[in-house]
Amino acid sequence: SGERGGNLMLTAGLDKTLRFFKVDGKANKKVQGIHFPDLPITSANFLGDSGNVIVTGHRKFFYIYDAVAGKVEKIPQILGTPPGSCNTLQTCVVSPDGKHICITGK
Repeated sequence: SGERGGNLMLTAGLDKTLRFFKVDGKANKKVQGIHFPDLPITSANFLGDSGNVIVTGHRKFFYIYDAVAGKVEKIPQILGTPPGSCNTLQTCVVSPDGKHICITGK
């Protein structure tokens, strides 16, 4: 989970759904939910203040979700990794400015 842009929070899980909530301290209403049918999500993070979210899980691919445009882009693998060297991208951490991404996997 993470928080950017003041009062927007995201959650994600093995149910393959990324959810956004507007946090106001009272109702904390769900704003949007995006289902990724082929990705049980283990990590999701805002990419700085870009409006993009990186979504990873127990697969060799990951997604970038553009929350502003509502577009999903599937990234088939991390560039520069030999085929078969990374079959699951379990955890993702993003620097506060969104310029650096660290992904761990097997």
